[in-house]
Order: sequence, then structure tokens, then C-alpha cells
Amino acid sequence: MRTPESLKTDTDFERLSPLFSQDYLDHLEESIKAHGCLDPIDIWNGTILNGYKRYRICLKLNIEMPVNEKSFPCKEDAIIWLCYEHLKSASVAQETGVYLIGKHYLAQRQKYFKEQPPSFTKRSTFIYSTAAEVSKIYHLSSGTVYKYGIYAENLDSIYNRNRQLAEYILSGKLKVSHKTIQLMTTGQDEVLSLLASMVNKGKADHITSNELQKMMLKNTVITKTGHRKSSASSQPNIAIKQTPIYDPDSEISGLYLTIPSWISSIKRSCSKADFSKISPEAKERLREQLGELDEEIIAAILLITEE
Repeated sequence: MRTPESLKTDTDFERLSPLFSQDYLDHLEESIKAHGCLDPIDIWNGTILNGYKRYRICLKLNIEMPVNEKSFPCKEDAIIWLCYEHLKSASVAQETGVYLIGKHYLAQRQKYFKEQPPSFTKRSTFIYSTAAEVSKIYHLSSGTVYKYGIYAENLDSIYNRNRQLAEYILSGKLKVSHKTIQLMTTGQDEVLSLLASMVNKGKADHITSNELQKMMLKNTVITKTGHRKSSASSQPNIAIKQTPIYDPDSEISGLYLTIPSWISSIKRSCSKADFSKISPEAKERLREQLGELDEEIIAAILLITEE
């Protein structure tokens, strides 16, 4: 048995805990009051892995807890185990499931990177092979696993700024697309707080990327002018046009038509530049940008080849 005060907490582990209704938490507290904490709490190196809801209740009631000490070589292995354990539960919300698979992939990728850092030219292969490995565990395509990893990164970014909003998304109380999640990471704190408040008051249960963009634009206008403007004064008048026929190729046609110019620009710059005279700072910035471009390229390839 351990006292709650003797254990450490870790945000990275606690975020992976499934969310429960207040009724469930109230029932759990009453049960612990009456019978004590019956189920052991998983810990690793004195830090709580699993059982944060029970831990918070025991801390509040000053009740000792049984513990189950786990052994992992590194934090990434602990996260991988925890994600897999949580995903066994049938009560995990769909959004939480996506997040957990994404976190599993990110942890595995980070673990492999630490063990054997890939060379710059091998990054794409490294990203693909890790996604392929995780995809076999959950019977998904490599592209889907990679996409879930991006989702998890974006949701962590939101969590760091507005925990309540992130939990609304994970629980399914706020329905959003992956595109909207990514847009949220660029939104102002005031917009995220407003959106969380709307969900809390029952005024919103979903939001599209277009609706979020309007909220962000409106907040920018208020911030700059110091007063609220009407939609009519802040938005240009746009004539209503006939809706064009949907073309499924339109999303990528512009991309594959412009890529040749990117290739040409890279070849031209590399052939003309004297890298021996370029500052280390400039080379590092170029390396970072090429690395990001490389990751997006492999992500696109994974989606194209998705089963």
C-alpha cells in the first residue's frame, strides 16, 4: 500500500487516461469511501501510469492505495504499453481511440529515434517503417496510423493551451474534423476559451473549419480595433454564385502541378550555392525546412498507397 502523497504524477501519462462521466466518478468516490481503493494503481519509477481517477479520489480522501509496480526500460515503452492497455477497453470513445493510436505511434517513433537516430536521407524510410509496424498491431493502414500521429500532436498542442477544450474533443462532446483540429493549433487563446465555454453551456457540439476561421477572424478584428464589429462591416460582400460541380481531383491537381517548380528551385539553389561559405545558421534552417517537407512527402505517399 502507498499513500497518494508518496507518488508522482506525469501529464504525459494522465492525458492518456480515458474520460468518464461525472456520475461515474461520483459513484467511484462513494465506493472508495465505503470499501477503500480495491484495484491497484499501476506505477513506474514511483510515477503513476494508470489509475489517475482513483488516485485523485484517494488523495482527496487521504486513503492509501494498493500499487502494481511496472518495469519499462524507457518512458516511451511505458506510453506504448499504456496506450495498448487503454485501447482494450470497449468504453473508450472513438476520438480517444484515435488519439491513443497516434500517441503509440509517436512514442514508438521517438523510441527508435533515440536508439538509432536515422540519417537525414533515411528519415522517410524511418517514418514509413514505424507507421507500418504500428499499423499491423491495430489492423490499420500505414497512412492512417501516420495521420493519427498528426492528430495526436495537434491535440497535445491544444491540450497545452486549453485542457477543457481538448477533453471535450476526446470525449466526443465536440465533433471536429482532423482539419479543424489542425486549424485550432493556430487559433488565439481567446477563441479556444470561447469555444470551450460554448460546449460547456450546450451551445455547440460540433464546429467546421470554416466556422472556426470566422471566429478567429472576428477575434482578430476585435483585438485590433478594441471593439466588436458586425459581420457586415468586417466581411466583404460576396456575390452568391452557382455551386461548381465537385471535382475530387481538384484538391491535389494544384499540388502535382506546382511540385516540378519546387524541384527546379531546389536543384538551382543547390547547384549555385557555395555551401562552404554559407553560415551554419542558414544551413540549419534549410535542414529543418527540408526535414519538414520530407515528412509531409512521406505522409502523402502513405495516404496514396493506403489500403
